[in-house]
Amino acid sequence: MQAQMLQTMQQTMANMQQAQGHQPAPQPQQRDKLGEFQRTKPPTFSHSVEPMDADDWLKTIEKKLQVVQCSNREKVLFASHQLVGPAADWWDAYVEAHEEPESINWQEFKNSFRSHHVPLGVMKLKKKEFEDLKQGKMSVSEYVTRFTQLSRYAPDNVDTDEKKQDWFLNGLNDGLAYALEARDFINFQDMVDKALVLENRRGIMERKRKMQRTGSQGSNTRFRVGSSSQGPNFRPGQQSGQSRMQIAGQGFQTPQRQIQRTNFQSPRSALPPPQRNNNAHNTGVVGPRYSCGQSGHYANRCPRKQAN
Repeated sequence: MQAQMLQTMQQTMANMQQAQGHQPAPQPQQRDKLGEFQRTKPPTFSHSVEPMDADDWLKTIEKKLQVVQCSNREKVLFASHQLVGPAADWWDAYVEAHEEPESINWQEFKNSFRSHHVPLGVMKLKKKEFEDLKQGKMSVSEYVTRFTQLSRYAPDNVDTDEKKQDWFLNGLNDGLAYALEARDFINFQDMVDKALVLENRRGIMERKRKMQRTGSQGSNTRFRVGSSSQGPNFRPGQQSGQSRMQIAGQGFQTPQRQIQRTNFQSPRSALPPPQRNNNAHNTGVVGPRYSCGQSGHYANRCPRKQAN
């Protein structure tokens, strides 16, 4: 009985192993690539003011599509899904005019997108703007930012680090360019760092010179104010005693305004001396003759006027 039971157990184990060997393998779960792509928060695109903004969007979308590991066709579908507004209208018209819309691959999408949203004429104008770029009144930091933005429109001009340094140095102000031209730099960033340091040092020196000029002007002003109180003919080597002696020797002169006041005579003092009249209406007041022909009274108290 024990042998029979052991045999039964062995048969059961064999049956179980055989059943497991014929069991189909589990199917892999399908990926939701569109959901994964949306979780990367891809930006939408409507239109661009700067041509390179469209190129930036295209590069960002391509990086996110590579992370999700999309196929060639999926890249076109996912990227076109992010077009809105005028850009979406352009893509719809492009697909409708295409003979085989299903055959549009990623390279064709990129070429057609750049030709429409990054026009060649604008690229040429931006390249010319880069070649004519000068620092002017910009700081070195502002100049670096503008240089980097415009250099993207002229990739052939900055395809090597040496060319990039040459163009950057060509646009710097003469003072900084002269100080940097005789130096050797490891790379472009090393040149930028040295230019920033040199600009900062020159700013400190300029502020010190300005403070020194302001201090010297202030001391000269105080000296002139103090010396002017000694008189118009005062000299720094002249003693105050000599000045007083010269003034005493010249004598005192009456100012012009006092002379005018001394010689001024009132109109009444120019009249002839009044005469007293012993008439009945004589009030003892002395004054000039009026239209009544009499004197000794004021016009408003004339007896003839009162009689009338």
